[in-house]
Amino acid sequence: MNNLANRLTNVMDYHPTIALAIIEDRSRLLGTTTHKDFFVFEDNSVIVRDSLGFWYTETLEFANYEIAENWL
Repeated sequence: MNNLANRLTNVMDYHPTIALAIIEDRSRLLGTTTHKDFFVFEDNSVIVRDSLGFWYTETLEFANYEIAENWL
């Protein structure tokens, strides 16, 4: 999958400042759980920041599920 979230996780290792600027500019906060922040882009790809500061991608369906489960 060649979506924005996947491309940004690759950039994060080498140019974190650039990647964070793109995330801030091109995404919106989808939701937050106890240990994760989920950001969604216009192409519906999702990037996740966990409590340890690691970034990775997730599917929109799983992100919505995890956010909903956190509120139950």
